[in-house]
Amino acid sequence: MLKLKSAGKYADALAYAIHQAEAEELKTLHKKYGSAGANCFTACLGGALPPPVRTPEFIKAIQNYDWPEAARLVTTPEEKQDLDDSIARVDQMLKLKAEGMYDDALKLAILSSEAQDIADARKGGTAAVQSGRVRQFTGQL
Repeated sequence: MLKLKSAGKYADALAYAIHQAEAEELKTLHKKYGSAGANCFTACLGGALPPPVRTPEFIKAIQNYDWPEAARLVTTPEEKQDLDDSIARVDQMLKLKAEGMYDDALKLAILSSEAQDIADARKGGTAAVQSGRVRQFTGQL
C-alpha cells in the first residue's frame, strides 16, 4: 500500500487499506490529487508490481487483535510489517490508557471502537478520582 500511496496511486492503494483511518486518508488524497501520481516517485514506481491483495481474513485478524491468526495468514513482507506495526501500536495505546494518558492513547487509536474504549476509560478514571477510589498523584512521595 505504501508504494502505491507514494506513487500517487491512491485509488489502487485503497484496496490494501486495513484500517478506517488509512482508507479515509487515501480517499481524501484521491479527491485532492486524483490517481495521476502527482509526485516524484511515480517515474520510479510506476512500473512496479502491486503487492498481493490482503485477504479479508488477515484484515479481520488485525482488527480483532488476533495476532496468532494474523501471523498465520501473513504472505508478504509488507503484511509482516503491518502486523508488527499493529502489535506495537496497540501495545503502546493500551499502556498509555492504563497509565491514564488518555490524550496520548487517543492519538494512537485507529478504529472507532478503540477511541470509544479510551473515552470510556477516561470517564471511569475521572469518576474514580472524584469518588476518592483513586488517589491523584501530587508530585510528592
